Amino acid sequence: MSWPEATVSWFGSPTTSQLSVSKLSPFRDFFRSRFNRKKKGMYRRAIVEAAKAVGHLSPEITTLLSHCET
Repeated sequence: MSWPEATVSWFGSPTTSQLSVSKLSPFRDFFRSRFNRKKKGMYRRAIVEAAKAVGHLSPEITTLLSHCET
């Protein structure tokens, strides 16, 4: 089966990509499992932008981001 594609705009970057919708997942549901604690800088800013965009700058996200600061 061929999945339709979606144009994805990346937070923190002017880049867009064409991705199969089978590779997309809800930000809120998968944040904890997909958050990369090792990445910093633009990645962190992109996470904050995405969380604000979905109205989900929750204490969990704030805590994860602050615990990963060096």
